[in-house]
Amino acid sequence: EAVKLFEQNAGGVEYELMAAMAHQKLGNRARAQQLFDAANKWLFEQVGDGPLEVAPDSQESWWWIPMLALRQETIQQITGQRLPELEKLLEADPANATALAERALLHASIGDHTRSLADLDRAIADNASSPELFGARGRVLAKLNRTDEALADLNKAVERNSQDARVYAERGTIL
Repeated sequence: EAVKLFEQNAGGVEYELMAAMAHQKLGNRARAQQLFDAANKWLFEQVGDGPLEVAPDSQESWWWIPMLALRQETIQQITGQRLPELEKLLEADPANATALAERALLHASIGDHTRSLADLDRAIADNASSPELFGARGRVLAKLNRTDEALADLNKAVERNSQDARVYAERGTIL
């Protein structure tokens, strides 16, 4: 019932975030991600290069802070328990490249490219032969329109015999 009402009365980032949670609970993961991405895009557009945690001049703090809390709740709904599980794994073993890569991809899926890149940088520092890590970092950099860096990483993935079609597709998009 809530999903139907959200779809009929869409109007703003708060509706997109609440509708994303409702769709997630109903198992409509693709629609939940689509709504979250739209809300997240709008939030990041408001801050430009600034931090998301600080209300931009265009928004009032009394409204911005609850939107960030709602965004965080939506993230928890979408990522489930996996993000906290990865945090625990990385507390015990900070150099766990598999956990770093998985957490990086989760962060990328929720639009947190800064954290995603930090995790991928750490994972690559310990495992510079992995085509998967270079491919993932190249795709994140491409999303940020850092095409020269993206292409360099995607090329490294290819040189390391990547089997990931997304690497080749992203290279094709850039070239």
